[in-house]
Amino acid sequence: MFSESKVTEIYCMTDDFCKEFVLQQEINLIIDRQLAMFLFYIELASLI
Repeated sequence: MFSESKVTEIYCMTDDFCKEFVLQQEINLIIDRQLAMFLFYIELASLI
C-alpha cells in the first residue's frame, strides 16, 4: 500500500504534468490557427 505522502507526491506530479500539457495544447492551437489564417490569406491573394 502507498503511504499518504507518496500518494500526495504522485498527485502533485500528475497535476503539474496536466497543467503543462494543457498549456502546450493551447500554444499549439494558437499556432495552428495562425498557420491556417496565413495559408488562407495566401490562397486568397492568389485568386486576386
